[in-house]
Amino acid sequence: MFRPNMFFLLLLPPIIFESGYSLHKGNFFQNIGSITLFAVLGTAISAFIVGGGIYFLGQAGVIYKMSMTDSFAFGSLISAVDPVATIAIFNALDVDPVLQMLVFGESILNDAVSIVLTK
Repeated sequence: MFRPNMFFLLLLPPIIFESGYSLHKGNFFQNIGSITLFAVLGTAISAFIVGGGIYFLGQAGVIYKMSMTDSFAFGSLISAVDPVATIAIFNALDVDPVLQMLVFGESILNDAVSIVLTK
């Protein structure tokens, strides 16, 4: 049986550690303002738009009706995107390291924002 606490305590820390360990800290901290803006505001706006859309479409009878809490929890889960393919293409094409760091840094932080919004 899957227990969320086991995921948060056993599986998530090594994943976060590896992401932070392999991070190029110079580019990350030079662009921390933009990365934080994209991660926090972008994820929050996306979560509220998706959650609100699901809630109001459910109220209108277009889709399955869910509570407001469930709608916004689902919106926050869907808003955390994983740009694995994008970063792989960036590596293959030798894209500007700043752009690559913006995408990678935003993906790291938006996972944290999504977890906070879900809780």
